[in-house]
Amino acid sequence: MKPKYLVLADGTVFEGAAFGADAESVGELVFTTGMGGYIETLTDPSYAGQIVMQTFPQIGNYGIIPEDFEGKTAVLGYVVREFCRHPSNFRCSMNLDEWLKLEGIPGIWGIDTRAVTRLIREKGVMNAKLCDSIPEDYSHIVSYRVTDAVSRVTCRAEYTAEAENASKKAVLIDYGCKKNIINELTRRGCTVTVVPAGTSAEEILAKAPDGVMLSNGPGVPMVELATKVMTGTPVRELGYGMGLYKTPPYVAVKVPVFSFEKLTDANSYLGPEMKSTGEVLGIGRTMHEALFKGLVSAGIEPKAPTPGKEVSVFISVEQHDLLEVLSLAEKLSEIGMKLYATPDTANAIMSLGIDVRTVASADESEEIFSLLKEGKISYVVYTGAAYDSTVETYIRLHRAAMQEHVPCFTSLDTANVLADIISAGYRLDSTELVDINHMRSERAVLRFAKMEASGDDYIFAENFGGEITCPESLCVSLCDRHYGIGGYGLILLEKSDRADCRMRVYNRDGSVGQTAGNSLRSVGKYLYDNGIVRRDTAWVETESGVKELKLFICDGTVSSVSVNMGRADFSPASLPCTLPCERTVDVPLTVGGREYRVTCVSVGNPHCVVFCDRVDTLPLSEIGPLFENAPEFPERTNTEFVRVVNPVTLKMRVYERGNGETYACGSGACAAAAAAVENGYCLKGEDITVKTRGGDLTVRCTDDGIVLTGGTELIFTGELRY
Repeated sequence: MKPKYLVLADGTVFEGAAFGADAESVGELVFTTGMGGYIETLTDPSYAGQIVMQTFPQIGNYGIIPEDFEGKTAVLGYVVREFCRHPSNFRCSMNLDEWLKLEGIPGIWGIDTRAVTRLIREKGVMNAKLCDSIPEDYSHIVSYRVTDAVSRVTCRAEYTAEAENASKKAVLIDYGCKKNIINELTRRGCTVTVVPAGTSAEEILAKAPDGVMLSNGPGVPMVELATKVMTGTPVRELGYGMGLYKTPPYVAVKVPVFSFEKLTDANSYLGPEMKSTGEVLGIGRTMHEALFKGLVSAGIEPKAPTPGKEVSVFISVEQHDLLEVLSLAEKLSEIGMKLYATPDTANAIMSLGIDVRTVASADESEEIFSLLKEGKISYVVYTGAAYDSTVETYIRLHRAAMQEHVPCFTSLDTANVLADIISAGYRLDSTELVDINHMRSERAVLRFAKMEASGDDYIFAENFGGEITCPESLCVSLCDRHYGIGGYGLILLEKSDRADCRMRVYNRDGSVGQTAGNSLRSVGKYLYDNGIVRRDTAWVETESGVKELKLFICDGTVSSVSVNMGRADFSPASLPCTLPCERTVDVPLTVGGREYRVTCVSVGNPHCVVFCDRVDTLPLSEIGPLFENAPEFPERTNTEFVRVVNPVTLKMRVYERGNGETYACGSGACAAAAAAVENGYCLKGEDITVKTRGGDLTVRCTDDGIVLTGGTELIFTGELRY
């Protein structure tokens, strides 16, 4: 192997091996972190006058494919950690080494590209030289400047790219444009005339275009332009043209999939441009959803505290991060996480009145290492290791965390992202499974109605054509009462071969519901009031079968609805639950260290009924989650706390799985009445009034089934884009 040297303008020298053209070159050294796309990089005119370094460890795996070229080759040199001599791709025409020789581009491989990247980040962009021997005089490297770059890469004469069924004409001024820009314009129905960079305004306007676009390219000061925009300069006054694009239906984020955090003996503290040897792409309808997918794919599980399951964070930040860490601590505390921190960090957090346990610094005590071994730390947030002598301490701490499968974050921005997506409530079963072969090309319009029945408010939308493909994800954001429409869940009305419509229920956490009695009554009103059904009886298909609805009509609209919810089932298998009995009627259940007498019943969905002397003073926010997530209910359960007022009146508070405490629950009222009849507190065949926070419901239990009756109202209708 012939030796090659990468000599930086500050005198730093990296020795490697030569490949590509047998030549030397001087240029501005830049790096790119892409895992693939090296062909597009090498043929991107924007790199004119520059030596390009790839941070991904192996380049050239699929060889050179001319069909993927973006434009004119303009790089002056190429730097890689390792290149592939024997690529594998049916479209490959030659390997990377052969192509660089053909283009006259020198290359170097076998150097520590990570170390070079850190140097550039610490000292800023600098010039470099690829050479066969180390020069004695560096002045020609230091004095190098990229000049006349645009003139070298712009087209020599104008040309036109036609679009099928073209509806618009565009002129693209070529400052070093990439082929993909032209392809995207023609794909959108624009016939594109590409003109050289020196074309006058008169010549362009004479073509009567519908729009003019200025391409990117070498020498276009994008940072300067962005700074001017941020300080108030209108885009139209910058002299570079402007374009407005529709808001895309997806957000995409890159997340390290094999982070240097996993290299236990390495200092992983790098800037955001170089955090990994590979990345995954998270695609979601919102930023939080995309980030959730990216983190999960990279092996970082967002954990939210649940009853009986503590989630805790150890935080240690540098002095300059003490103010910024306060917002993170506030978010983590609101989520319910337990906080541990080193003394200075703990004092800063305690100034907000937030509880935090002070832990001695890792270089002074073994306390944090003991906490990690005991499983008491879920995440580590540690900043500043790159700036002082604590780097060795961090490496030791990081190694201990990795052994316990505890993620470490060296950036407060990343830690804040984690807190945000945990707060958003996304789970694997409440995110959209995006089919990248059939992605939406633009945001869709959702027409909806918000309706309530006894204060139980849901969002209703027609989906007879199956247009809504991401209901779980959509539900999480729509049900947010501060940033969405607000509601306890989303109801989709779909086609049914067995009834007037099929009803699909989604709780506000995105989980799938089964039978929602109040929402079922609202469906009856929706069907009649919108002309889908024009009779006083309707049939609706649910997850637990077809339900018959009796509609009570006043002044042309439905005012109340009765629905036959079917028979109550007290067998453990129907819920399901694991209590060791044939019928779950007045059986003992220990929850949160206390024994309760419960009656468990299925009315199309699972319910656990607890009879109490008083319900108003119960700390439902504390005991409700304990019942919902009790191990005896493998699919979770709804829980009703009921006071028997008299044989025909019950007072109820309900904690719904996936929703928390709600104003009312139709199926919960049915479960409470059925349990009261089964325990001898109420009479079979009589109307039982169930009083809830949202109003009164009437329930009648007979041998033929349970009939639920109550009012329902339309709150408002609207539309939004998603």
